[in-house]
Amino acid sequence: MSENQEKIEGNHQKTEGTDQNLGENQREEASINIGYAISQLLKNEKNQNPKAQMWESVIKNFMDGNLQVGSREPIKGTPAWVTLEVANGGFATGNYAAGGKLMEHEVELLKELGYGKEDPTFSNINPRRTLNEFFLTQKGLNVLNSFLESLSFKIQVPEESALLTVCWLLLQDRKSEAEALLKEIEPWFNQLRFYPIPSDVPLGSGALVMVSNVSEVVENLKQITMTAYGFLLQKSLRVSLPLYDRLLSLVLATSEGNNVPHTVLNGEQKKKTEGDKPFTKDPNDPALMTEYNQVKELLEKSDMLSGRRSTKGFGVIWRATKLFFLGKKDDHSTNRVYNLLAQINVKRGLPGSEKLATLRKTQEKAASKAGDSENHAKVLIKRLEQYPQSDGIEDIDALLMPITRLEAKERPPLEEGQPIIESIKSKVERAKKATVEQLCADGIIPSSEVLAVLIPSVFSSVRTSGLTDAKLAALLSSSYIAFKKRRSLLLLNLEQQVKFEGLPWCSILSKAANAMNKNGLDASQAVLQTISDVVVATLTTWPDKILPNTFIGAIDDILRPSKTDFPLTKELASDIFMHSFSQTFVNATKKSFELLQGTLYQRYFGLTSVNEKVAKASFSEKELYDLCIQLSKANPGGWNTANNGKIIEACMILSTHNLAVMYSHPVIRKKLEGVVQTLPSKIFWRICKDVSLLSGMPWKAQLQTVKDASYAWRQMIFFASLLPNGGDVAFFEFCDSHLKKQNEEVNRKLGGHLNRLKKAWKDESHPWPGSTLVGWTTEKHSLMK
Repeated sequence: MSENQEKIEGNHQKTEGTDQNLGENQREEASINIGYAISQLLKNEKNQNPKAQMWESVIKNFMDGNLQVGSREPIKGTPAWVTLEVANGGFATGNYAAGGKLMEHEVELLKELGYGKEDPTFSNINPRRTLNEFFLTQKGLNVLNSFLESLSFKIQVPEESALLTVCWLLLQDRKSEAEALLKEIEPWFNQLRFYPIPSDVPLGSGALVMVSNVSEVVENLKQITMTAYGFLLQKSLRVSLPLYDRLLSLVLATSEGNNVPHTVLNGEQKKKTEGDKPFTKDPNDPALMTEYNQVKELLEKSDMLSGRRSTKGFGVIWRATKLFFLGKKDDHSTNRVYNLLAQINVKRGLPGSEKLATLRKTQEKAASKAGDSENHAKVLIKRLEQYPQSDGIEDIDALLMPITRLEAKERPPLEEGQPIIESIKSKVERAKKATVEQLCADGIIPSSEVLAVLIPSVFSSVRTSGLTDAKLAALLSSSYIAFKKRRSLLLLNLEQQVKFEGLPWCSILSKAANAMNKNGLDASQAVLQTISDVVVATLTTWPDKILPNTFIGAIDDILRPSKTDFPLTKELASDIFMHSFSQTFVNATKKSFELLQGTLYQRYFGLTSVNEKVAKASFSEKELYDLCIQLSKANPGGWNTANNGKIIEACMILSTHNLAVMYSHPVIRKKLEGVVQTLPSKIFWRICKDVSLLSGMPWKAQLQTVKDASYAWRQMIFFASLLPNGGDVAFFEFCDSHLKKQNEEVNRKLGGHLNRLKKAWKDESHPWPGSTLVGWTTEKHSLMK
């Protein structure tokens, strides 16, 4: 990326700055920069986006001094475990996710308890405290226990599992722990709901996942309606076109002859109208007059005599027809209609012609197709009614069978045996419940970012699979999935996001599960096996993409309790980078050098000369930073985003940004070894495709594509460095062959970079930067020249 990207990257990367270090003398300056929030407010107000209200709240609370942006506890007096409403970029709005307006199930329960009859707004009580305290009565605890027994509850935000945890503790006769938990959360009874949402559908189980549940798919299908074009076409075929054809038939019937008007070329190759003229019969002919009156009545009831039609050919023909039947025919109008009929005959045919009949059949078919999407969606909505709404569907093929005879009868013009439209199928397939690997292979999971959202569901089921206490397993699983939906805060000064165990009741659940696992039901091996499956599925499906921070965070959270040597690193934000790297980056770099010493990767990036330095046990965070400065030739310190980006990318090159760490794990390596030979070629193919599209993109899109292509280039070299004997030869042969098939622009932009890579392949090491393809630069990028 070039220096011109500063503003774009600054806004885009706000959420990625959680591991940055801001000096104390700089923290205040950064924390009061509210310009991004103001720009978002203006943008959302302009687009009439409901999110504008969130940004108003951010700015108001900031200006009132209630928000400390960059802090782990941004709202004064609010503990870190409280789930906050967070706007894009990591800005807390000042509101609580488990607070705010009463939900429907809360209102219903209050009414069941006898409140709201004379005071529907519940102004005489604090509704939240009333409900929280109800669930601590014997009756309320019985309700909570019934939820745990039947597993018929939902947890949307982590707080909603707190009183369920209290109930579970009491069932385990752990009264002192329950009292300690209540002491910590009771001060928030007025504002937050600590009780679950009732559900008619029990919680699911197993490591199968889906992108969307049935209910979400149904809501999506309900949004599918006929396009405006399809609606107008159907309306025209029902009303306008038949009436227009009937008017033309009437006009043709007023001619004495049968030679309909048509266009011919005269000797000078000019168009000339021939055929019998209209309006030559007696206008008082009873049959003609009857038809005229009927057409006139229909037209006056329609909207065809107003608007644009009234001034175009239709209006001309109708006015001339009226004059004829009123006995006021004039030659000028007659000649205009005569020529118009000839033009219509050439263009689409006149009534009674095979040409017009064919056109109308084509239009009817198009109109029928225009409504197919809506009709197919409604068919699928009805089919989905029989499935649990909060779960997925394992046998999705049975759901997507062709239209049945009954469905065709209920929704004409659908036909029996008609396949479900592909666009509708793809929406329904989001509810397919299968393993991550299968969903990736089927293309149902569209990106690693979407996969990151599903990871908590996968691992919560794996982690709890060895628990004999079904209530504990359900509580732990649902709490963890809800926790992972918490949006990250913008943090400074090396502050860390709140971990799952940082929520008091979640800590209790986690410790209880760990204790049970230590008693002979250790699920750590299953977790590591599942992680390897997910990682391999991700790297083989999107080998050109860096693992997103959401994905890294999800994996890191799962591995942390096992203390596995897995130093995963997140992509740092260049706009708030404070020129330091944590020990995790040092550890990741060491693993990279252990794996790649003397390989193509090290030769291409000029890293062979620093192997000994990195290998030293004393290699420190400061030495890593200095090495990044040395390799990138960036300026230390300063606030230039592009300069910071060069330093961060240098660290990504040194550490391979998680690839070496992943590949060093024996289980992952074993699985990748079988497919690694296909990955470099797949990445090069995608790079060529992206570069071929650059010239037609808007400027901002070009910048992002250049960065993505450069990062993909780095990952391609990593996988190429791991190829078995002979695999490297085949890879470069593919690159040469595929590049020859590309246009001149792609060859010009990538040809030189490929030649330099081939030199490194032939043991020619060279210094970086200058001759390598990287994403960040303070000058114009080579792919944009």
